[in-house]
Amino acid sequence: MLNYLKYILSFYKGILNSFLSNNVKISSPALNPIVSNPTNNKSEKLSEHFSFEELTITEEKDLIEENRKEAENFKDSLTKVAKELLEPIRIGLNLPVRITSGYRGKTLNERVGGSLTSQHCKGEAADFEVQGYDTREKRIEVIKWIVKQGFSFGQLLLERNIIHISLGTKKEIAEYTVDTKKKIPLQLS
Repeated sequence: MLNYLKYILSFYKGILNSFLSNNVKISSPALNPIVSNPTNNKSEKLSEHFSFEELTITEEKDLIEENRKEAENFKDSLTKVAKELLEPIRIGLNLPVRITSGYRGKTLNERVGGSLTSQHCKGEAADFEVQGYDTREKRIEVIKWIVKQGFSFGQLLLERNIIHISLGTKKEIAEYTVDTKKKIPLQLS
């Protein structure tokens, strides 16, 4: 319930920020910014709707500066994720997309229990939510839509309350259970 409330608050914060001037921002360190806010000038734009800041966000506030410094070396990959994966989803669905995890440096990845070979550590993956698609069934609808569009991707995973997408061409589609660290192929028919 708390995560849902955080999501709703961050969504409305994003909407309000889009209507406010660039000099006035609503900020709450407890909430991640909404990704599809076109007036977010806090950091460098990687695509029309996604910024470097958003693709380096973490709830581990004590690691955010270190994570962003390390991510500077992966801007090309992060830009590719933004332009080739996230932007087509945002534009195609015409709905706000919120990044929950993008680049993760080694320390951050270890703290959150990420895989040692995670594409997040190379700036090649993002975890995201789509506004209004807040149930398992709705997230599967988004995954089906992405597959139907013919996007090139490495992994498209349903993980708890988010969707994970990465660069590549192998088109692995699965449900990943964090507790057991197992991938079960996701049947989309």
